[in-house]
Amino acid sequence: MKRFYCFLFALLCCLTLSAQYARYLGPMQGMNHKQHGYSYQGIDIYGNYMVSCQNQGAATIYKLSKDSFTKVSQFKLATFNDVNHANVASFGVEKVSSSDPLPALYVSQCHKKPYDGRKDLLFVERIAPDMQSSTLVQTIFYDDVNKDFGYALQWVIDRSNKMLYGYGNTINNDDPENRHRIIKFRLPKLSAGAEVVLKPEDALENYLIEEVSDFRFNPVGQGLYIKNNQLYMPTGVGTDNHPSILYVWDLKKKSMKTIDLVQSTSGELEDISCYNGKMYVQGQDGLFVLSDKIPFKISSAFSDHMVLQRNAQVPVWGWAQPGTSVKVTTYWNEKSYTASADKSGCWKVVVPTPDAGGPYDIQVNAGTEERILTDVLIGEVWIFAGQSNMDMPVKGYKMQKTEGLVDEVMGSALYADKVRILRVKRPATVTPMLDLPLCSWVKGSGENVANCSAIAWHFAKNLSDQLHVPVGIIENAWGGCSIAPYMTEEYVVNALTDNVSEEKLRAVLERKNVKKKAPRQVATIWNSRMLPLAGYAAKGFIWYQGESNLGDRYYDLMQTAMVKQWRKAWGDADNKMPFMFTTLAPYKSGDSKATKRAFFVENQLRSLKFIPNAYAAVTESIGDEQCIHPAKKKEVAYQFLLYAMEKVYQQPILPSGYAVPASYEFKDSLVTIKFDNVAMGLGSVSENGCVKGFELAGENQVFYPAEAQVERGGETIKVQSPQVPAPVSVRYNFHNYSDGNLENSFGVPVPCFRSDNWAEK
Repeated sequence: MKRFYCFLFALLCCLTLSAQYARYLGPMQGMNHKQHGYSYQGIDIYGNYMVSCQNQGAATIYKLSKDSFTKVSQFKLATFNDVNHANVASFGVEKVSSSDPLPALYVSQCHKKPYDGRKDLLFVERIAPDMQSSTLVQTIFYDDVNKDFGYALQWVIDRSNKMLYGYGNTINNDDPENRHRIIKFRLPKLSAGAEVVLKPEDALENYLIEEVSDFRFNPVGQGLYIKNNQLYMPTGVGTDNHPSILYVWDLKKKSMKTIDLVQSTSGELEDISCYNGKMYVQGQDGLFVLSDKIPFKISSAFSDHMVLQRNAQVPVWGWAQPGTSVKVTTYWNEKSYTASADKSGCWKVVVPTPDAGGPYDIQVNAGTEERILTDVLIGEVWIFAGQSNMDMPVKGYKMQKTEGLVDEVMGSALYADKVRILRVKRPATVTPMLDLPLCSWVKGSGENVANCSAIAWHFAKNLSDQLHVPVGIIENAWGGCSIAPYMTEEYVVNALTDNVSEEKLRAVLERKNVKKKAPRQVATIWNSRMLPLAGYAAKGFIWYQGESNLGDRYYDLMQTAMVKQWRKAWGDADNKMPFMFTTLAPYKSGDSKATKRAFFVENQLRSLKFIPNAYAAVTESIGDEQCIHPAKKKEVAYQFLLYAMEKVYQQPILPSGYAVPASYEFKDSLVTIKFDNVAMGLGSVSENGCVKGFELAGENQVFYPAEAQVERGGETIKVQSPQVPAPVSVRYNFHNYSDGNLENSFGVPVPCFRSDNWAEK
């Protein structure tokens, strides 16, 4: 696995600019934006002075010395107003007076609201010689008659070449894509007058990045800086939809490189500048300096309160300067294990874990630096992924409850040292990432449980009770996502080639993520949220996804390929890691009587034929016609628990699995169905014992509701309908929503099924 991780690290370094990293210098000495509503925005550095702007156009001047920043003054710019976002600050070339210590300052209004009837103005201000105030000397306006820009046109000065560059997005401008335009002008002289209007025909260059480069990205830019024909563009608000990434666009070669700063920063990145050969990035929480030195870091997957898989060879990995000797000491056995960071900075140490126990400490030393991970438990680790029904927390969604909320949260304190939770919440990215930002293990109690996946919590809590060991939950679900983002393009292509049309395959591969919507683009969740975890020792995977792929009749192929990829990434060459998934619950999906969901469930279950050590939880009797998120999450976790105890841990509680039709007999008007795996017999959840959800059809393929009766012994059901005197097909719950209530004696639902092979209508 070491070669695997280091290859990925090398890949990332190829995509970054000289492998730079961000080091936090501390908070700025500017206005208290939390108190006054200000936030740090544009910065620029000239000589030994830096200007830091806040939104609305406030400014702070600092005197610089190495990494020391001393506040000189603070004032409101002459253009201070509630729509001057001051998104970019850029010193120009000319000074208004030779006695001025600083050249004119160009401040991008950069706000979607217009000022004085116009938006995206560029204000040129003279900072007074005493640096206590400023005056407006020029306003520059781009006459966007061609509607080149939609949201937030920003301006930056190329001082070396005396050029003015504009950069902005096309969103909010009748463009369905979020594309990025660059426009170039000669920098107007200050003598050009108090107002300068730039027209499209005056532009020296005007192009979309996406039309001159194969690089695709989806940020809204924050700041700009130009050095050596490189346009630096920090982006991101540190959220799932907007990661903290520094994009570097080569203005001559028309090519892009990236630096992922989300590992080192939190919150929103704003602007960037250079001093003494170092790049400084301003974020809303302070200032960062970029360095070529790889900082010593342990992967964020490893933190205080974590659970490590028991009785296993567990990899622990991270990064350090190449050649650095790294020592990992585990205090359950008082032994140390060593490795060296390779030329890409990757190190990995494999440590043996004992049987369940803890808490323990783990000490990691790299050169003179030391990290200690505390309160580490040894037990069972399971990875939970999928979309909203897996993501749905114990506390439920707004106006959508989960059953047992109060009892689970109130009683969770008993599990603080039995269950631990790692919730992965990083952005979806096209570029493969190595680490997880802003996430760490927490104890399974109180608010942590309320926000934890309900299915994961019920499973882990009960598994801990049954095995008497700690259980670790790695929750990696994203509501509304499709399956393709959890897979690389290679595995998608292998799954679908020769199985779907070229047009369909192309549609899957070309699907893009849409701003503020769940990921749909191939590999984006894999790159950002699965890859950084790959190899974290775990027992198995639990999956609940499919709503966003409802119409796809190749889903079984995709799911099979996804499991293959995951197991390979986790080093499971023998396909031993169990994969458990959930069938889609009944829901109207537009038309309750339609059959799209039933055909999809049939397709989901078909994957069991191709995936070794795979098991399905059935939801046929717990759906909700009006809500896509059933409240009965405990019932799903219960099925997973039965599988785990019987199939994985060889400690069965009750027989796992669901009943399935073994044979059909059509005789006159009566259909007799014999079932396998009925446990102690079949029945229904209704008070009168009536089995609902059955239909019969004759040769005309028209289905009518039918009466069903469980025969004594509970292995056989007889079905008939007065409207179908000569049935040739029987179906159960074969609709988007139906009130089927057939279960085995342990409460496990029977999945929808049919005896025919008629084409979907």
